[in-house]
Amino acid sequence: MTEAKPFNRSKICFILAACAAVLSIVLTILILTVDVRPIGPEESEVGLAGLNAAIAAHLFYNRTAHNITEWLGYAAVAVIVAYFCLGVYQLIRRRSPLKVDRHILLLGGFYALLLAVYLFFEFVPVNYRPMILDIDKGLESSFPSSHTMLAVCVFLTLPMQPEIKRIKNRRVFTAVCAVCVAFAAETVVLRFVAGVHWATDIIGGLLISAALIFLYRGFYDKLILKN
Repeated sequence: MTEAKPFNRSKICFILAACAAVLSIVLTILILTVDVRPIGPEESEVGLAGLNAAIAAHLFYNRTAHNITEWLGYAAVAVIVAYFCLGVYQLIRRRSPLKVDRHILLLGGFYALLLAVYLFFEFVPVNYRPMILDIDKGLESSFPSSHTMLAVCVFLTLPMQPEIKRIKNRRVFTAVCAVCVAFAAETVVLRFVAGVHWATDIIGGLLISAALIFLYRGFYDKLILKN
């Protein structure tokens, strides 16, 4: 009788990352090619126009929801800055990048990849916002929702970090995890309710976030947990 192979969680994560990436690419292609009509401000063209217009018809600009997501975005950026400072501190103290904690180096690479995806869609716009928020800026790229990607990627990977896992009080640890999930979910919901994105922008942000998080988790298990 053959011995069962040990569960390889990192491999499963890589497969899920690939699936989410494929779905995000398919969605992007659909937006660029299917039902593209000038339904946006200044007659900007939007893909999957029928779907996006039908949903947008029930949404109006909500300043409160918009402002809350802005502050949650600042909180996510603060987390990134905190880990960047921790990495720099370790680099200065230990005098070698090879001596910086591996989970911080991996997290830095994850954040760098997140930034690269954001910059790519900033320079290669797929859709523009359903409204002009700043007259001076004019039309702004809105696919995928960068706030969705930022909040989901940062807050859902934060509980994986050893600094958080070392919290001995389980109630406090559970509360921290709950807050992280709540911040991520709240950003997604309020970003949609705020009316500053098409529905496909939010969906695209979630799919890309899933691809990045599963990819990160796969490397985390493989390099940090050795699973």
